[in-house]
Amino acid sequence: MQDKCKRFDGNDPTCRDCALNDLETLNSCYLPENNSSQVNHPTHYKQEGRRECIEEMRIVFGDDAVYKWAVMTAYKYRYRAGNKADNSAEQDHAKAEWYLSYAESLKALKNLEDAGFRVKRNV
Repeated sequence: MQDKCKRFDGNDPTCRDCALNDLETLNSCYLPENNSSQVNHPTHYKQEGRRECIEEMRIVFGDDAVYKWAVMTAYKYRYRAGNKADNSAEQDHAKAEWYLSYAESLKALKNLEDAGFRVKRNV
């Protein structure tokens, strides 16, 4: 997991792009690059005419709760890595990394807002 934006310029722990944009931009900075739809955006968490499940969770429960849930979910994937049928240890570790990175992007968003930046929200 990264501890700052990929486009970090050395002066501020977040880049100007993140400060001026939304969680989707932050996610592009923090989420690991992984081409697997089973890791990044599984189809069973998307329904036509609705937002992705994790985005609806942010609306219903709030970013702080989803942050904690994402960290706990990452723990679960690391704990069970390679021990669930049809899931390789590699896939479980990739899912854990995705959830930790998502949590980190939520934390970065909160830090920007706490610092007085007006951040567009896509939820």
